[in-house]
Amino acid sequence: MTSYRAPDGGYPRYPGDITRAVPSWSDGDPLPDGWHQVTRTPVPADILETYEDDTKRYLSHVTRHIVGLEEVDGEWRQTWTPGERLPVGITDEETGEWTDQPRLIAEYVDGEWIEPTVSSEQ
Repeated sequence: MTSYRAPDGGYPRYPGDITRAVPSWSDGDPLPDGWHQVTRTPVPADILETYEDDTKRYLSHVTRHIVGLEEVDGEWRQTWTPGERLPVGITDEETGEWTDQPRLIAEYVDGEWIEPTVSSEQ
């Protein structure tokens, strides 16, 4: 999906935001003054830290990233700046206490990684 930067620096914005600000504008028209199309970039691979043992994959940490924008030669693109590294935890079923134990996110069964099902009651 295409995203845009508004004249006031607001990001992300979408075609409906432009139409709301400039009712005569339609998707496909040249952008109104001050609006810029932004090239979105993939989410960095280092956001999620995982590790595996023989048959299980765990999520251990998440790194927050600050989404920003960079303009180079009139082209705008999305940037990701790493921030705080946070442990991922689970709630102990017996005590109800939060613990920073890694979270099981997949099990290796019959040659493929299977994500555990989550009960709707949790």
